[in-house]
Amino acid sequence: MESKSDFSREQFLNIAKTSGLFPAGSYQDKLYIYVRNIAARNKLLYDIDVSDVEPMSIVTCFWADKK
Repeated sequence: MESKSDFSREQFLNIAKTSGLFPAGSYQDKLYIYVRNIAARNKLLYDIDVSDVEPMSIVTCFWADKK
């Protein structure tokens, strides 16, 4: 399933080139679709409003399980 995001093909190719990744042929197309879908799904996480949620300390979580 393809989803749309603001992640352009040019951005993908620039990041791939900068990272030393040189996908070729149909593999490049499949990888672009995969990365674009991940970027679109991650955008949903950034849009979640957590302003009313207090941050939880890892130490607090650890000790709560041990009691």
